[in-house]
Amino acid sequence: MEKGLPEAEQWSRYLAENIRGLREKRNWRQLQLAKAAGIPRSTVTQLESGAGNPALFTMQKISAALQVTIQELLQPPAPRIQTIRGTEM
Repeated sequence: MEKGLPEAEQWSRYLAENIRGLREKRNWRQLQLAKAAGIPRSTVTQLESGAGNPALFTMQKISAALQVTIQELLQPPAPRIQTIRGTEM
């Protein structure tokens, strides 16, 4: 866990970053994730902003839609790596 943030705030931030990152990796809009998970788009918006406090059932629906475990949604996000080709330098 990162220093300086209470544990619940860290989990909310990890959840927000992971949901957004996994959604963007699939080139989905928030509405597409919401439909796939069977939840309101406003719930996805709240969770991605770090403001949501989802029920376990909601987290299960999101993890199933994104094809990851709930544990993966709550772990520290993997650093984003950008590939730069020699021709782009």
